Amino acid sequence: MRRLVLLLIAGSAFAAAPVASVQSPSNFQLRDATVNTAGVSSWPVMPGDTVTAGNTAATMRFIDGTVVTLAPNSRVKVQEKKDDLTLQLLSGSMAFVLAQSSALRVYSGDTLVQAQAGVTTTATAGGSAQAALPVGHAPPAPPSLSRY
Repeated sequence: MRRLVLLLIAGSAFAAAPVASVQSPSNFQLRDATVNTAGVSSWPVMPGDTVTAGNTAATMRFIDGTVVTLAPNSRVKVQEKKDDLTLQLLSGSMAFVLAQSSALRVYSGDTLVQAQAGVTTTATAGGSAQAALPVGHAPPAPPSLSRY
């Protein structure tokens, strides 16, 4: 019995730590299992997990401060290889804002999404992405049509 307890303690020391949490006002899927959100504010997301939003948006908050909002019925996968953390959009769409010190790499399918910290970026499955201006920044003035 003592060996079993020591083995369980040793095994849990090597388990992956959560890299994010997910919350949604409606049920969603985590690791292909339906999560009933009644009474629980957020659920941990581990490397290797897939998250599928339900009938409403789901919000993922990474430990570095990055925030990802999945559109309803959208699906992502979180992966970690060595110290490289990635988020891959498998279907649907999402919007995200990278934290200032974020090393998270975001993919739409197999395409790396170019994003800047503090800028809201949207992506759809299939590789299209669009960045918006950071909050508090005005767009550049359009070029003047007159030459004088």
